[in-house]
Amino acid sequence: KSVMQKLISDLPDDPNLYVALRIYGAELDPTRSACDDSVLAQPFAPAREAKSNMIARVNSMEARGMTPIARSLELAAADFPNRQGARNIVILVTDGEESCGGDPCAVSARLQAQGVFLELYFVGFALTEKQAKLVECIGQFYQASDTDSLTRALSTVVQQAIKPATIEVRALAAGADVT
Repeated sequence: KSVMQKLISDLPDDPNLYVALRIYGAELDPTRSACDDSVLAQPFAPAREAKSNMIARVNSMEARGMTPIARSLELAAADFPNRQGARNIVILVTDGEESCGGDPCAVSARLQAQGVFLELYFVGFALTEKQAKLVECIGQFYQASDTDSLTRALSTVVQQAIKPATIEVRALAAGADVT
């Protein structure tokens, strides 16, 4: 929780940076099954407006349910606002493998192929080697085993996610690089 609090509070106040927070395996609403427990805790909003609610939601969550990664990815696809030119990026953090029978690798591949997600970063916290092998196909995978490595992994991922998009062009003439 402390790593997430710091990460969220350090997000830049750039008016073009919109963030959201989806939490799974923490709410256990009695009206839904544990495998449907995926809640959009903070809808997309400019980072400066969303930070305090996101931190409050992180502080109040308790891991106590199942791990519906595939279902959460499917729901996350509908969370993004329909904004022209938006770079839809997901940063997924989990301490366990899919436990609801879904196929998060297939869901991730399908949504990325459809252009729903530009990029999906996946941070596994304290996963066993076997668990990591089952989920590293979801996106760019980072493993963390303690608070320091989790901080490093998430900081790296956030920096990659929020950096401006760039394009590199090389010019070739008669097979020679004339850039």
